[in-house]
Amino acid sequence: LQVSAESAQQKAGMPVKALILNAPERPFYYNYKVLLKYLRLVSGNVTLDFDANGLLAIRTGATQYIQSPLRPPKESAEQSQKAA
Repeated sequence: LQVSAESAQQKAGMPVKALILNAPERPFYYNYKVLLKYLRLVSGNVTLDFDANGLLAIRTGATQYIQSPLRPPKESAEQSQKAA
Protein backbone atom coordinates (compact mmCIF):
# COMPACT_ATOMS: atom_id res chain seq x y z
CA LEU A 1 0.00 0.00 0.00
CA GLN A 2 1.41 3.41 -0.93
CA VAL A 3 0.45 6.26 1.41
CA SER A 4 1.12 9.76 0.14
CA ALA A 5 0.32 13.39 0.87
CA GLU A 6 0.57 16.31 -1.52
CA SER A 7 0.31 20.08 -1.22
CA ALA A 8 1.12 22.96 -3.55
CA GLN A 9 4.62 23.08 -2.02
CA GLN A 10 5.59 19.44 -1.45
CA LYS A 11 4.75 15.81 -2.03
CA ALA A 12 5.68 12.86 0.18
CA GLY A 13 4.87 9.16 0.12
CA MET A 14 5.96 5.89 1.60
CA PRO A 15 5.04 2.22 1.37
CA VAL A 16 3.15 0.70 4.29
CA LYS A 17 2.86 -3.02 5.00
CA ALA A 18 -0.72 -4.06 4.35
CA LEU A 19 -2.94 -7.10 4.07
CA ILE A 20 -5.05 -6.37 1.00
CA LEU A 21 -7.96 -8.74 0.54
CA ASN A 22 -9.69 -6.91 -2.33
CA ALA A 23 -7.83 -4.11 -4.05
CA PRO A 24 -10.00 -1.12 -5.07
CA GLU A 25 -10.13 -0.08 -8.71
CA ARG A 26 -9.36 3.57 -7.88
CA PRO A 27 -7.38 5.56 -5.30
CA PHE A 28 -9.11 7.18 -2.33
CA TYR A 29 -8.48 10.71 -1.06
CA TYR A 30 -8.90 11.90 2.54
CA ASN A 31 -8.63 15.18 4.41
CA TYR A 32 -5.17 14.82 5.92
CA LYS A 33 -5.97 17.22 8.78
CA VAL A 34 -8.79 14.97 9.99
CA LEU A 35 -6.67 11.84 9.56
CA LEU A 36 -3.77 13.36 11.54
CA LYS A 37 -6.18 14.51 14.26
CA TYR A 38 -7.43 10.94 14.68
CA LEU A 39 -3.92 9.48 14.61
CA ARG A 40 -2.79 11.90 17.34
CA LEU A 41 -5.61 10.61 19.58
CA VAL A 42 -4.46 6.98 19.46
CA SER A 43 -1.36 5.19 20.69
CA GLY A 44 0.10 1.75 20.28
CA ASN A 45 -0.75 -0.44 17.29
CA VAL A 46 -3.20 1.12 14.87
CA THR A 47 -5.18 -0.66 12.17
CA LEU A 48 -6.53 1.18 9.14
CA ASP A 49 -9.46 -0.63 7.49
CA PHE A 50 -10.82 0.54 4.14
CA ASP A 51 -14.05 -0.75 2.65
CA ALA A 52 -14.79 -1.00 -1.09
CA ASN A 53 -16.22 2.54 -1.13
CA GLY A 54 -13.23 4.07 0.67
CA LEU A 55 -14.74 4.41 4.14
CA LEU A 56 -11.73 4.42 6.48
CA ALA A 57 -11.86 2.96 10.00
CA ILE A 58 -8.94 3.84 12.28
CA ARG A 59 -8.88 1.25 15.08
CA THR A 60 -6.86 0.74 18.22
CA GLY A 61 -8.14 -1.42 21.05
CA ALA A 62 -11.82 -0.66 21.63
CA THR A 63 -11.56 2.80 19.99
CA GLN A 64 -12.61 3.39 16.39
CA TYR A 65 -12.64 6.57 14.30
CA ILE A 66 -14.34 6.75 10.90
CA GLN A 67 -13.39 8.98 7.97
CA SER A 68 -15.16 9.25 4.62
CA PRO A 69 -13.19 9.71 1.39
CA LEU A 70 -13.18 12.95 -0.59
CA ARG A 71 -13.67 13.48 -4.29
CA PRO A 72 -10.44 13.26 -6.31
CA PRO A 73 -8.66 16.62 -6.61
CA LYS A 74 -9.28 18.58 -9.79
CA GLU A 75 -6.39 18.81 -12.20
CA SER A 76 -4.87 22.25 -12.56
CA ALA A 77 -4.77 23.80 -16.04
CA GLU A 78 -1.00 23.24 -16.09
CA GLN A 79 -1.36 19.51 -15.34
CA SER A 80 -4.06 19.15 -18.03
CA GLN A 81 -1.79 20.74 -20.64
CA LYS A 82 1.11 18.43 -19.72
CA ALA A 83 -1.12 15.37 -20.13
CA ALA A 84 -2.24 16.50 -23.59
